[in-house]
Amino acid sequence: MESTALLGEVSKPETRRYTSGEQYRFLVHTVLDNPERTFDYLSGDQPNGFRIESDKPLNASLIDQKHTATFEGASGLIVQPPEKAEDISGIWPGDVAVDMRTNARPNMTGIEALAATKQGEYNQVHLKAGKVEGVFIRVAADTGKELGYPQTNKALRDLAAQQGLPVAEISVNPRQIIEVEPAIKTPVYTGGGELHQIVLPHNGYEYKIDVVKQTNGQDISFVDAEGFAIRMTKIDGYDVWDRNLTDDDLASMQQSLALVRQSNPEIVQYVEQQIAELQNRVNAT
Repeated sequence: MESTALLGEVSKPETRRYTSGEQYRFLVHTVLDNPERTFDYLSGDQPNGFRIESDKPLNASLIDQKHTATFEGASGLIVQPPEKAEDISGIWPGDVAVDMRTNARPNMTGIEALAATKQGEYNQVHLKAGKVEGVFIRVAADTGKELGYPQTNKALRDLAAQQGLPVAEISVNPRQIIEVEPAIKTPVYTGGGELHQIVLPHNGYEYKIDVVKQTNGQDISFVDAEGFAIRMTKIDGYDVWDRNLTDDDLASMQQSLALVRQSNPEIVQYVEQQIAELQNRVNAT
């Protein structure tokens, strides 16, 4: 089966700005730093694209005019999908924090994943093959300011110039983050673990806490000695992450967590312990 039957058609990137008023679809891989190293890894010795022989596939996402959020709100590379569907090893409508070594098969199409991707979130696609065919930069629709990491964005533009790649600017409309009751989402079971997501809206931002709990004795590479892994971040209306949480941020999170403690005492207690340790480190600096 061809990959288009699974992912759907993707757009050919051009050097211009893409807005919410037009239809487009890209398969992207976000880059947090050193785009040139990532490009070299994905280029390798194969002129027709990359093929990953290890047990860790490339983590990618589908974006379109209605779904512009990415991992950490960062920019990165546009990837041409592999020709064969068998080189797509997983599709999910959200970040499931799955161990990258997990062997999975897609249980939905790319179009279904996009339709199920919630506002402010991004989907997850695992690739064993593909080809870099462009660079994308997220840009605020109202101000024109580039979003994400400035140094990485500059390095991406430099890489595009060196390699003759198009630069697609993705216009991002800010979303209004509404003050609602904090909530713990229904756990997602995947990769031998449970993903628990806690969302705490506060003062126009969204604190998001992801906790992975190891289950069934499965070996998950990124959990701690207690069998947990945690990720905490502050997200703005452009879905850009800030992991440099201040003491005020941590205090706000602690206050909001008290409202959901009874819904999942084990997970909330673990989060509170991690926040307390982080507060101690922040205050010690």
